[in-house]
Amino acid sequence: MLDEGLQPSAQTFGALVNAAVRVGDLSQARTWLQESRKQGVNPGVVAYTTLLKGLCEAGQIKEAQQALDDMLSSGCQPNIRTANTLLRGFRRAGEVDASLELLRRMEDEWGVPPDATSCEYAVALLCQGLRVKAARALLKRSSAKAAGAGSAEGTEGSAFVTWEGGKAAAFRNRASLWTMVAEASLLCNEPRVRARRALKRARLLRRKAAKWQKQERQTREAGPGASSAGLFAEFKERELARRAALIEDHLESHDALEAPAKHMTRLLALPQDIPDEAGAVSGQALLLELQRSFGLRGDQPTAEAKLLQRLNAIADGEGQLHLDAVFRDVLPLKVELCSGEGEWVCAQAAADAGKASWVCVENRRDRVFRTFSRALLTGVCKNLCVVAADAAVFLRMLAPGSVAYMYVNFPEPPVRRGLGDGEIEGSGAALGADAAAPHLLTAETFRSVRRVLSSDGMLLIHSDNVTYLRQLAASLDAVGGFANVSDPGPGIVRDGLRLSAAQHKHIIMHCRHCSKAPAARVGME
Repeated sequence: MLDEGLQPSAQTFGALVNAAVRVGDLSQARTWLQESRKQGVNPGVVAYTTLLKGLCEAGQIKEAQQALDDMLSSGCQPNIRTANTLLRGFRRAGEVDASLELLRRMEDEWGVPPDATSCEYAVALLCQGLRVKAARALLKRSSAKAAGAGSAEGTEGSAFVTWEGGKAAAFRNRASLWTMVAEASLLCNEPRVRARRALKRARLLRRKAAKWQKQERQTREAGPGASSAGLFAEFKERELARRAALIEDHLESHDALEAPAKHMTRLLALPQDIPDEAGAVSGQALLLELQRSFGLRGDQPTAEAKLLQRLNAIADGEGQLHLDAVFRDVLPLKVELCSGEGEWVCAQAAADAGKASWVCVENRRDRVFRTFSRALLTGVCKNLCVVAADAAVFLRMLAPGSVAYMYVNFPEPPVRRGLGDGEIEGSGAALGADAAAPHLLTAETFRSVRRVLSSDGMLLIHSDNVTYLRQLAASLDAVGGFANVSDPGPGIVRDGLRLSAAQHKHIIMHCRHCSKAPAARVGME
């Protein structure tokens, strides 16, 4: 472009940064921003916000904060989308204090008032940090502001409309926030009347959402995307109804929960700056992470001293986690990697009560909180430990031969950076190490899994992506040490297999650890 005498603009660099972020190449995205400055071009708020989005989605919060500083030093002013991008990243990383500081800077330094999405992220983070009074106050304050603008929760205004659009989504989002407040109120062991009041407000808002949903459905039935919008709204309502029912059931049929410091013996959070090679992690470091992201406060010194004693037994300070110190009973250990919001693992732990101990690992701390809350409210915490950690780091810190079963449910295939349909890294194919963005199921991960599985342990990978499973089978074959990976058997996925829509099923790959001969089998559920 430069050779032909053309001058790149802010839009040019914005497009280049966006392309790099979309394939997970954050280093290249930063390089394009540096090049824009060399060319004397301010890339603009869109390009910086795009980089912030990529960094936050990769969990690189410190780097995102540095990028924000670079943005401000270049004279580029953040907008509401910039702020909400950071708030979303803070929510995923459990950065409660950083989110409150960002809310302050938005208004005091940037002149950018928070919108409905800002409020959603901030309230969710405050609930995750068990700062229920602050969350309740923020919700009431935002309602008062809306009322001043002619749009209160009980009126027909649109001040709470978010990216989903429409008043139904606005009321449903508010109902979701009050449901979060009720949930956090229970976890904080507040008087139960407060949780009931929050649920009552949520029910009122859900009824308003249902009313507006009917009206909006009638007006857009003939429009494009009407079907998908309706399905999404129904999914959100069902999800919200399940959460509310879980809280209501606990209020009706269970005793009050223990104080946070006592029930957090089933929640571990690894520091997010552990180096690639697993370093030492102390019980004190685990305690600080619980304080930073999950609301553990220093107002119960006796309970926290006992918790620290347990955490010191789990983390030996030499880079290894002893999960046998988490559970009272010595039972087979089952682990789910990348467990999402924990519905599956909570159901499995309930079914395995007295038979097995479960650990689920999830890097996003908002999902970890939802899983931990679900486990507490359903009473499955006796044989379930919820871990906030990068799965690859967690595996490196487990004791060899300590796991009986390892589960990975519907893993995301890696994003390709190059051309063609090459196989994943470690499978022996020609795809280079730089051809895919960082992802979980690499050859190195499989070597870690092989190390922590017992001699007759099993790895189960569930997916509906046949091509990806073939690539994973090839990678396992190359790593070695697994049996029943490629031997012919019932339901094997053969080359050239085509599934019609009626035949489509989830694919399962069973991989049993073996110290002798590696093999492979891919089967259908």
